[in-house]
Amino acid sequence: MQANGFPGFPAAGIKFLQDLTANNNRPWFEQNRALYKKELEAPAKAFAAAMERELAQRFGVDFKGKIFRLHRDLRFSKDKTPYNTHLRMAFFPFDAAQDGQGFYFSLEPECLILGGGAMGFSKSGLETFRQAVVDDAQGHSVEAMLVGLVEGGFRLEAPELKRVPAGFDKAHPREALLRRKSLTLWRDLSDHDGVTNPRAVAFCAGVFENLRPLYQFLGALRS
Repeated sequence: MQANGFPGFPAAGIKFLQDLTANNNRPWFEQNRALYKKELEAPAKAFAAAMERELAQRFGVDFKGKIFRLHRDLRFSKDKTPYNTHLRMAFFPFDAAQDGQGFYFSLEPECLILGGGAMGFSKSGLETFRQAVVDDAQGHSVEAMLVGLVEGGFRLEAPELKRVPAGFDKAHPREALLRRKSLTLWRDLSDHDGVTNPRAVAFCAGVFENLRPLYQFLGALRS
């Protein structure tokens, strides 16, 4: 039985990503464009639509899915390979896209990465986050939440800033949080088993569900 009507990502689509890694050039892609559209692009659209419905049901608000382009932006990159070798998506609550707040999906050639949070706070969002960090009650709460999620198997990347921003105590006990410009957590999975079957949507949504405390914290910052 297919959950939300999605049967899982086909093996041929994952193999396409693996083959693209070894043949990242336009002639090879053009020869395999039909394969890409059938085995990766079409399943991606079906997965995104099913995930929108699943997240709306679980979180009680509408979500909008975004499938990121396979073509790379080469304007400012020394790496001129034309294609991304992963399939990435984001799912944003309708009122939260300005801070990149949502859930994230990355189908890699050899693994799967799922995550959530705010990819980059807006100027006002960043100030609100920092004020929450320095507030004793809120600050302790968010710190404890992040510790719990990391202990539960999520990965928290290092802060973007080397120094505490001006106007804040450099010796603050939560100085590492003050050095953040985003707040995301990731679950790294070593294979594709969770998304190659009809339970794919439920599996990924279950991981996103584990990030509900982060989702709620970020939502409270916007209210």
